[in-house]
Amino acid sequence: MNTLTCVERLIIESLGRSEKNVTELHQDTTLSHRILMNILNALTLRGITQQKEGRYSISKHMNPETLGVIKDSLGQKTEALELIESMLSQESIVRLKKVYISEKDKPILNALLNNLNNFFQTLPEAPKNVSLSDFSLFIWGEDQYGKNINRMMKGLL
Repeated sequence: MNTLTCVERLIIESLGRSEKNVTELHQDTTLSHRILMNILNALTLRGITQQKEGRYSISKHMNPETLGVIKDSLGQKTEALELIESMLSQESIVRLKKVYISEKDKPILNALLNNLNNFFQTLPEAPKNVSLSDFSLFIWGEDQYGKNINRMMKGLL
């Protein structure tokens, strides 16, 4: 398998913050014990995680190919799509609005998007005891509707 699921990435992110036992991983991710054990075993077999004295951590002897799977931009895009799809299937606050933005209003939109980005960049780091499952997901951006549709159509042809 040359990609990681959202759940695998969640566990890797949790272990990247600090090594943990299964109970601590459950508290950080809210994943069930059974799912955690299955994924931890798979990640360990793939050389991504290691276990010592009941504590899991990111493997310090990961081969470059495996490290490439973790850092793969396509895998990260797939993760983002999985998260967005999950948000859309629930009653999350996700809005999509098609609007015409004049040349005069584009600098205002860009400034607002930059302000939002700067806000996220300047947030203090999360306290160590805050669970990953308590983090919030935000999606924002802008694209031209016609260009977006044309890109999708190229994928179908």
